[in-house]
Amino acid sequence: MKNGRSKTENFCPYCGSNLERYYSISSAAELCGLSKEFFRKRVQNREIGYCKFGKSVRIPASEIEKCFTYFPAFDMDLDEILLVG
Repeated sequence: MKNGRSKTENFCPYCGSNLERYYSISSAAELCGLSKEFFRKRVQNREIGYCKFGKSVRIPASEIEKCFTYFPAFDMDLDEILLVG
């Protein structure tokens, strides 16, 4: 796993661009109603996949979804929030 990227990435069949949405740490924290430190610690301890674009760290929507697999109450709303479908 290079730069925290997962091995299964979705690409557009027409242009080849990546279909994954990426969120900054502050955006991910705001969407999930959690603190920024929650995601910073996960990235620092490599508990969550991430990508670096220059100096900025971005978290894929699929990795955010994995954080909430243990919380069934969040599952239904999370797909709507992250627009994953």
